[in-house]
Amino acid sequence: MAYSSSTIVEPEFALIGTGFPFRAMSRLEEYKRQFGRVARATSGIRRPGAAAIDLADVAVGRFDGFWEQQLSAWDIAAGALLIREAGGVVTDFSGRGLVITTEAQRDTEGSMTSTDLPSRKRTLV
Repeated sequence: MAYSSSTIVEPEFALIGTGFPFRAMSRLEEYKRQFGRVARATSGIRRPGAAAIDLADVAVGRFDGFWEQQLSAWDIAAGALLIREAGGVVTDFSGRGLVITTEAQRDTEGSMTSTDLPSRKRTLV
């Protein structure tokens, strides 16, 4: 079965998936700032399940983008592959191509903006 990532290019029309911090509470304020920027710039934010499922939802176009802080390799690997195979792009918060490591993924503090989301057809993890 062929699938394709979203064709939405304007953030205000994008539906974005996310995950909420549950281990690294020290970063909760940063996440809340990100959440506010994304909520104001997009059509909506959803949190339906595990990151791997959310990334699969991006790959098939149910979500137009996704972001979450400090994911592990097992949270990202399969979903990132599906997104890339569907024509999407997976980056870190700085816009660099995501390199999956065995340690929790680290983002660049404060670098995410609303224009980093679907307008560049990126999925941020």
